[in-house]
Amino acid sequence: MGFLRAILRRTLYRSITGFILSVALLVALVSGATVYTLSFLPTEFWIAKAFLIVAVTPIAGALLVTYILRRKIASAIELIREEMDKVRTLEDLSKMRFKRVEFDFEELSVIREGLIELVDRLNRVAVDRRTFEMENRLLQGLVVSAELVRSWRDFVKEVLQRIAETVSFSYAFFVFSEPEGRKVHLFLNSGEERSAEEKVRSVLGENLSFERVRIGEEEAPPKGCHLFVKKLERPSLGGVLGGGLCVTSKLDEEEQEVLRNFLGVLVQVVGSAKAVEEFMRQLEYYATRDPLTGLYNQRVFWELLTYEVERAKRHGYKFALLVADVDNFKVINDTYGHEFGDRVLKEVARVLRGVLRREDIVARYGGDEFVIILPYSSSEQAFHVASRMVESLSGLSLRDPEGREVRVSVSVGMAVFPDHAPDGRQLFLVADTMVYKAKEEGKGKVATPTEVDVEETARRLGRRSIQIIEAVEKGKVFPVFQPIGDSYNLKVHAYEVLMRMEGEDRIVPASEFVPLAESIGLIHKLDYIVIEKALEELSRSGFGGRLFFNLSPRALILRDFIENVVRIVRDLRIDPDRVVFEITERETVRNMELLKSFAAKLKEEGFHFAIDDFGSGFASFMYLKHLPVDYIKIEGDFIRSLLSSRMDKAFVVSITAMCRSLGIKTIAEFVESGEILEAVRRIGVDYVQGFYVGKPVRNL
Repeated sequence: MGFLRAILRRTLYRSITGFILSVALLVALVSGATVYTLSFLPTEFWIAKAFLIVAVTPIAGALLVTYILRRKIASAIELIREEMDKVRTLEDLSKMRFKRVEFDFEELSVIREGLIELVDRLNRVAVDRRTFEMENRLLQGLVVSAELVRSWRDFVKEVLQRIAETVSFSYAFFVFSEPEGRKVHLFLNSGEERSAEEKVRSVLGENLSFERVRIGEEEAPPKGCHLFVKKLERPSLGGVLGGGLCVTSKLDEEEQEVLRNFLGVLVQVVGSAKAVEEFMRQLEYYATRDPLTGLYNQRVFWELLTYEVERAKRHGYKFALLVADVDNFKVINDTYGHEFGDRVLKEVARVLRGVLRREDIVARYGGDEFVIILPYSSSEQAFHVASRMVESLSGLSLRDPEGREVRVSVSVGMAVFPDHAPDGRQLFLVADTMVYKAKEEGKGKVATPTEVDVEETARRLGRRSIQIIEAVEKGKVFPVFQPIGDSYNLKVHAYEVLMRMEGEDRIVPASEFVPLAESIGLIHKLDYIVIEKALEELSRSGFGGRLFFNLSPRALILRDFIENVVRIVRDLRIDPDRVVFEITERETVRNMELLKSFAAKLKEEGFHFAIDDFGSGFASFMYLKHLPVDYIKIEGDFIRSLLSSRMDKAFVVSITAMCRSLGIKTIAEFVESGEILEAVRRIGVDYVQGFYVGKPVRNL
């Protein structure tokens, strides 16, 4: 502003004054020269004397005019200076009033108009900057993430505390649509609860329930606050219907508009935070639980079994493992449908929980098979518990959709550690073998292992180990291909490569030899063989899509795994863009840094990345955060029960929406009927896989 004042003073004062003085000086010089010349003439020349008098008059007039104009201009400049002296901050620009400054000169009035326009522009810039800074401060801290939203209420408290640093407020509220009706979460910063609730009721109506959270210590009623409210036309994420902020700060029109816009964003963020908390809660639940029965899932069972083996070895006690299988379950499913079959499994789970002790561990292993760990149990105690299970379930009956009675029974196999096996996997194999023995003896029975059974199981493990070694040496493993189709037209987008092994008298599925191959350290060699054979088939067939390969956890710790895969791809002249590697949870999440490094190297080579069985464990969410994921394959149990479980459907909808926002493609597994396919289409899943789409085939 000092620079601007200097320019004005110099321009106005020097220009006008200089012009007038120049004119006056010119007149004076001419007059003086004339008088001087005439002084040599005789006094008789009265005309010369008169001319001398006349010559002095312009000089006096010029001086007078100069004085008057100078005073007028100086007065205008002083007014300008006074206005400029008021400016200490950008906000003071609005106080400047140049319109009362008058120059009485058209040419100089142009300068005044320019000043007025300049100040108006600066004022608008100042307002824009002030509102921008306010908006920026308000928006800070509104990022929702899994780490922040362990408790959405705590997250909202932190956000509101940041808002209070910019805008003073008495309370904030957010209203949600919940099963029991509309619920208001009231966050009190200052003031009384009663007056705040009355104000909210006057805006939203009477049919409300309240939950209160105090974020400030001041309980004295505020002197006055202005309530800003944002209502949504329909429930948004988390069921949020709207919210409000009762502001005690004095805000101008621009600041009020900023606050209204911010409130709309805040309501959506709060709804998102509540939705993320619910989503995280479901993920944590499904990390350990079977979604159909609520029992522990297979993944947790193996962790608990391994833990129990180690604890039993350390403390020198015995424990029992029971494997229970529902008799004739396939017939029940085929006759009465999957929905009725799910009812049977839920009832079996309910009865098992009622029979067992609190310290016993029961899990659904998969399909119609349940596993139970009985800590501190001998063979006699385990047999007694198993017999009670069989007896309780023998009295179970359900009505089918047509009202007919369907009776249910189970066959149970048992094994005791360390009497029947030295480790958890072999113990499970013994108990599982006993299930088949119980079925052979008439079903609805309990079978205990003899020494012959234990020896036969050990021999089978030995034979299977030899089979795996031979499969590596002679290349007896081979790929089969299951199609992955576009959910809208079922056009084949890719194939998942599944591993099979040539047995003595049959084709052995991966589930029967992969765990053992992992335990004896040969799974990576089987992977190499299958990858090479599958890519050879891809090259031969001319198929233009992608191949999905499952990676074993051991691949992550092998330094030369990626090098070998890259070599195979290059030798066969396959574009890495056509290869997708699937990561399953199992052991990989225990070293996230190793997994991140492994994934980054694969992506550098041009391969794609997928998460298999998404939703089966909490780690899946961490994969999305840390890994360059291109596809996720939604856990098949959610898809299979999509039509019968509202919770499973909500989970699939949430997963699909989240992946769409992240640019990740979704694949639904276990699509086994047209009804499931149609439900998946409506949700918006990108691709589908399952027997309805196509069964595994030997050739592309």
